[in-house]
Amino acid sequence: MKRILIFAVLLVFTAGLMAGCGNGVDRGAAGDAAAGQRYKDGSFTAVSANANMRSYVEVTLTLASDKITDVAIVEYDGWGGFKDYEGYGVEGVFDGSKLKAAHEALAAAIVEQNSPEVDVVSGATSTSQKTMDAVKNALAAAKR
Repeated sequence: MKRILIFAVLLVFTAGLMAGCGNGVDRGAAGDAAAGQRYKDGSFTAVSANANMRSYVEVTLTLASDKITDVAIVEYDGWGGFKDYEGYGVEGVFDGSKLKAAHEALAAAIVEQNSPEVDVVSGATSTSQKTMDAVKNALAAAKR
């Protein structure tokens, strides 16, 4: 009998904790949020980590009703210089058109899957990983 009583008390306590935790949404806040919305609507800009001082990615993410509706990607070298599609690259190895194609493919995949977790673009693994990192940071900034 004592075991059943202890089990019942623990069950009620656990249920109370779970109910009290909720999902972190401020339901009393006025604004654009529907009940249960995880992210604020709007545009949020964030950067990736500057891995090995090589380069980083800045994304501007547009959110509406918890949906990623647009992703703009800008990539910088390790010194903060913008990687221009026209002038970026190494002759005979790669050029800015491949970087532009990678950015476009990543942005489309992130919007389509509504997630930062997408497949890396072949030949642009580092860019893909930095873009996903920056999107995660933008979503963290948009969190309610």
